[in-house]
Amino acid sequence: MIPQDKIENWLLNFDTKEERLIALKLLDKLTYVSNKNLKQLIDSSNNLLHSKINLDTSQNCFFSCVGDITSGSTHLAKHFQEESRIKEKLFKKTEEIELLIEKNGKIDKLILIDDFIGSGNTYIKWYKKIFN
Repeated sequence: MIPQDKIENWLLNFDTKEERLIALKLLDKLTYVSNKNLKQLIDSSNNLLHSKINLDTSQNCFFSCVGDITSGSTHLAKHFQEESRIKEKLFKKTEEIELLIEKNGKIDKLILIDDFIGSGNTYIKWYKKIFN
């Protein structure tokens, strides 16, 4: 929680009342995740994943991001890969998944990575774009 006096001081950077109201509305929609919190979220996700799937023995298991290259999931995937020490070659672009299926006949496991924050709309848009 940001103290009220810090918010009021920040709002003084804007010239008009209208700009301040817009900035305040935007601020209300922002969620800040520190590097420490991000690491905790990744560790928790990684532990859950490892409790469900033995990645050491899984054949044909790949990871991909939900959304476009500029989405939060791409940034998160890199952190996830580094923290989890999962081989980088197992992370594939969405476009590569169909080629892998054609080449291998199937993919046993596909783990989709999305960011932790939001409405789920990125996934819905991504799914419709890919599968429609």
